[in-house]
Amino acid sequence: KFEAEQALLPAGQRKKLPTKPTALSGSGTLEERNAAAQQVYEDQVMVGCPGCGRTFSGQDRLDVHMRGCKEAKSGPARSSASGGSAASSP
Repeated sequence: KFEAEQALLPAGQRKKLPTKPTALSGSGTLEERNAAAQQVYEDQVMVGCPGCGRTFSGQDRLDVHMRGCKEAKSGPARSSASGGSAASSP
């Protein structure tokens, strides 16, 4: 699915296929391997909002978010205690 979505984007906006985590290749529990794979995906694919810290699966989703992100308009990221949320959005 990732490769098909990237093929639809202009060449300058395409991302590389995330690499498999090498730390747990063939070892560890299924949960450990899944957690390592998720961390690699988040590090290599997800795009973060500089204002509130939420992450998005693509630049197009971040662009939509940035139109209404109050933290991005007012300054640096705030803590979640101020009402902001650092939840991820796929």
